[in-house]
Amino acid sequence: MSEPERWKRNGAVLWRAVLDDAVLLIPDQPEPLALAGGAALWALLETPHATEDLARALGERTEATLAEVDAGLRPLLGRLAELGAVEKSPS
Repeated sequence: MSEPERWKRNGAVLWRAVLDDAVLLIPDQPEPLALAGGAALWALLETPHATEDLARALGERTEATLAEVDAGLRPLLGRLAELGAVEKSPS
């Protein structure tokens, strides 16, 4: 059985929380990235978390089902990884 993917934020990313949003300054990206409603996710990513754990923690803050949160979270993490904002972490 394989280990679940674990994610953490890239330590080189500068960021600020603005209300419920997070604004990221990602190295090698020309523009800041605004994560609408992403402050909670970005706070969780301070330490490595499995995708399922992130979905569960974020799901507690919304009326969406765990499956709905997970379905939105996976592509978001993939895109953030492409941009260099997050990285996979060893378990």
